Amino acid sequence: AQNRSMGQIDQMLATFKFQAGSGESAIVTRIVITDTLSGNVTNAAGSVTNLKLFKQDGTQVGYTIFSMEPNGSIATATFLPTNFTISAGAPILLTLKGDSGTVSGSIHRFGINSSSDVTATGASTSANASPSFDAPIIGNAQTVYRSELTVANAQSNSSGGQGTDQLIGKYRFT
Repeated sequence: AQNRSMGQIDQMLATFKFQAGSGESAIVTRIVITDTLSGNVTNAAGSVTNLKLFKQDGTQVGYTIFSMEPNGSIATATFLPTNFTISAGAPILLTLKGDSGTVSGSIHRFGINSSSDVTATGASTSANASPSFDAPIIGNAQTVYRSELTVANAQSNSSGGQGTDQLIGKYRFT
């Protein structure tokens, strides 16, 4: 489980491993990511924003998704077109990043719910490449919390007089 403060930007939310079979490279054209919510779900669906997928080398795949589509206690983001190639037999990792949610107490788990959430074709044959995996693939729970900064006066008395280096205030931040 991971704790997140509300409003953190560019947080790593999940990592997915893709691998094409040894016979042919595959071109992935569509990926649907689902956020399964629990905890305080009121208004939490779609509260994670600015979602992006990145390859291992830092290259962004597809477009930035400003906001997920809410539907009850789930929200989805469809990355289309992604158009990245997975070389035959060579795995590739995709990292999902985004800005953490805005609802304190909401718990988010990002994943790919079914094989129909990934669309791919053969790189040389253009034949449909049917993904095979045990669905759903769901990441670790991430709980969003409101973080507060408290400032308190920590000065018991002031020193007076003229000159430099005078104590004029003392504060404690927690």
